[in-house]
Amino acid sequence: MKNFKILVFGTFAAIFFNGCDVTPPFQVVQLQENARGITVARSTPYNCTVLGEVEGRSENNGYGANLQLMRDSAVNDAKNNAAYVIGEGKRAMINIVSEKAVCLLNGQRVDCSGNVIGYVQSYRINAQVFDCGIK
Repeated sequence: MKNFKILVFGTFAAIFFNGCDVTPPFQVVQLQENARGITVARSTPYNCTVLGEVEGRSENNGYGANLQLMRDSAVNDAKNNAAYVIGEGKRAMINIVSEKAVCLLNGQRVDCSGNVIGYVQSYRINAQVFDCGIK
């Protein structure tokens, strides 16, 4: 009987403590409807006007993220932010001017833009926004 009580107590303790450490999966920033037409240029586009810069960010507070997912999420965030700058009914582009990934390695935040060395914690993109005329 004593072993049975220990088994029951141990089972409940395991369920309780495992339930407290629930880490959500990484969620990619979703592209908003008004940002779907914004493209990424590899250089300064011709016949377009620079409107300014935007930042795209992606923070990892869960599991299942890798460098490419974090970058895609940051690009989506930059496009969403650019959509507010550009407004409705215009052709637009962004040109990424800088990127930086930050990893957590042995409790220290380190730049891991070139390769992943630890837990990918955040990704930031700075991009120029271009107005390329009316659609």
